[in-house]
Amino acid sequence: MISRAPFVVSRLSTAFAMAFILAGFTADLLHAGDYAWNESAGGTFSDAANWTPTGGPPDADDYVTFDLGETYAIAFSENAASSSIFVRNDQTMFVLDGYEYAVTFNTVVGFYGGENGRLEVVGGLVTTNSVHVGYVSNAAGTLILSNHATLQVVDLLDIANTDDTNAHILVEESSSLSSASMVIGGDLNAIGSLQITGVDSTFDCSGEITVGNLARGVMLVEEGANATSASAVIGFGNDPGQIEKAIGNVVVSDMNSRWINAGSLTVGNTGTAEGSMAIANGGYVENLDATLGVDADARGMVIIDGTGATWKCNSLLTVGRNGSGTMTVSGSGAVFTAGTDIAALVGSQGTVLITGQGTTWSESSDMNVGGVSGTGGGNGSLSVASGGVLSVTGELKIHDDGSFTLDAGTVNVGAFVASGSAQIDFNDGTLIVDGGNFINSAASGTTIDGNSASALPALRLVDAANGTAGPLLSVGSDRRGAMEILGGSIMVANEGAIGVNTDSLGTVTVNDPGSQWQINGTLRVGDSGSGELNILGGASVLSAESLIGINSGADGKITVATSTM
Repeated sequence: MISRAPFVVSRLSTAFAMAFILAGFTADLLHAGDYAWNESAGGTFSDAANWTPTGGPPDADDYVTFDLGETYAIAFSENAASSSIFVRNDQTMFVLDGYEYAVTFNTVVGFYGGENGRLEVVGGLVTTNSVHVGYVSNAAGTLILSNHATLQVVDLLDIANTDDTNAHILVEESSSLSSASMVIGGDLNAIGSLQITGVDSTFDCSGEITVGNLARGVMLVEEGANATSASAVIGFGNDPGQIEKAIGNVVVSDMNSRWINAGSLTVGNTGTAEGSMAIANGGYVENLDATLGVDADARGMVIIDGTGATWKCNSLLTVGRNGSGTMTVSGSGAVFTAGTDIAALVGSQGTVLITGQGTTWSESSDMNVGGVSGTGGGNGSLSVASGGVLSVTGELKIHDDGSFTLDAGTVNVGAFVASGSAQIDFNDGTLIVDGGNFINSAASGTTIDGNSASALPALRLVDAANGTAGPLLSVGSDRRGAMEILGGSIMVANEGAIGVNTDSLGTVTVNDPGSQWQINGTLRVGDSGSGELNILGGASVLSAESLIGINSGADGKITVATSTM
């Protein structure tokens, strides 16, 4: 679990929150001027007549309030400065026209409960120490950056800070937002969102962002926008008194939309949190390591869907550490990882589905299902289906509480290892073991058999791979199945059967010099079904006994060409 105090300590009573307000904002007010905008039709910032009391316009020592309950625009004809600004019940537009507005301390949109403030910054630059949109309980606020506007936040950006607040920020039309940290959905029942949309619209956070701290938070990066951060948590939680879960949602969609996270990404942190991330239709997300479902009862979900949708993890990806993690890659989406653990620790749940033509997952190291390297863990499931492709440079390990389903997909691995209690289903598609070990320790052995009349699962060993299939290697048990031993590879089993039951069809091809199938006991080719064994190109098959076309109606065939048996 990422361990830190939540941004707002929600159970310590309202007195603390009010003390913070009084000690922070109001204390500064006592040492500065306090100006309020007075022209409901709008006007020029530098015009003294637009301010109350007389003596305006405000300068860097003054607090500024916009609270007429009206909609209007304020034009800037020169650079301006204030100590803090409060947009309370107004719908205000700052038309900066390339000028800079420097706010020394706080920018607040929607301050007290019941207020609904809206501020749009058009062009130009606003600098401020912190931004609070929807500050006190039951406040609402909206902040919009448009037409190449820039907002630079030196410290904290918070959106829907306290309980029952409702706050939103929109960055559009090639505008830019930056901060040192960000929290969306700070406290119970709050709803906050950040939307970055359009080409050249950007958000940059030099520290950590939290989407869904103790409440509901949403971040959208779309239509070619870009976001960067040092680290991120989607769905934080961590309040023992929480009745409702913290919920964080991030969506990165459309071509050239990117979120680059330099450090760790957490999706679903504590047992009081749920996090989700969707990467769609050309969106791109990159981070160092990532964890879905950190603590017990935490839930993390990631969906990568659509042509060009890509997630790149440059370090370990954990899908279910102590909690629950779910990943779906579909619709020609792509995932790149450098180590993957699915259901890492005992009690966790982890599920991964790779499905659809053009959908790919490229693992440059090892992938564990139902554990971590060398140690079993939780209940893990990996399915590759309907044209999906999984490539694992190292070892794909299915631990005792893990399951692997191949259903019309393709899996390329350096090595494939299944523990004794692992569930392995070769329903359809192809598993290729390239140069490493194929080890299935299941007590029942290895069965390669389709789950429908049209299905044809195949196991292929290439480039001097070594296989151990267990007590029985069955190819085509009830329907169809195929196995190829190529490029000097060797497969060993106690017993071998090709075409076992009525109406089944099994085919085994052993080809290339040095390729070999070793059966310590009996090899049956066409038991009650149809079996075909092809021994080609200097390959060999060794068995203590070979039986061909055993039962009535069975069809067994062995073809030998420049090989030995």
